[in-house]
Amino acid sequence: MSELLHLCRQFATFVEREGVASDEELVELQLLTLRLAACALAPNSAKEWELTSAPALRDERCDRRWISARFPQLGMYWDLLGRDLREASRVGVGDAIDDVESVYDDARNALDEVESYGAAEAEENLRLQFRIHTGKHATALVDLLQELRTNAGF
Repeated sequence: MSELLHLCRQFATFVEREGVASDEELVELQLLTLRLAACALAPNSAKEWELTSAPALRDERCDRRWISARFPQLGMYWDLLGRDLREASRVGVGDAIDDVESVYDDARNALDEVESYGAAEAEENLRLQFRIHTGKHATALVDLLQELRTNAGF
């Protein structure tokens, strides 16, 4: 399994864990999101992984309600739309639960696509999703988690 698909599996199984995320798990969420985004936006993945003892994915996908219960520390946040600080930029509202859900859904989709279309096509589709949509969610989530860490001191 490629590094990108390995990270998709790590991210998906992390979100699917039982219980409310601790402060340490929020740090883990930030790092997993950052690693997945960096790998998805890189030209290609060279490292291969064997999944001999990987945690199983849930039969049923997590939904917004599950993600909200798992990460109650997350919610709405102010976001600078455009992020270019020009006159055209404006402040909007982001939703960290939606950010986690978008990254999670794309990771699960990639893992499902491996079965139907093969690893190469699954990776290509995931990379495209990160370039046109999911990358913004991942960036916003990483930024918000860093702000939470700084403000809460963890």
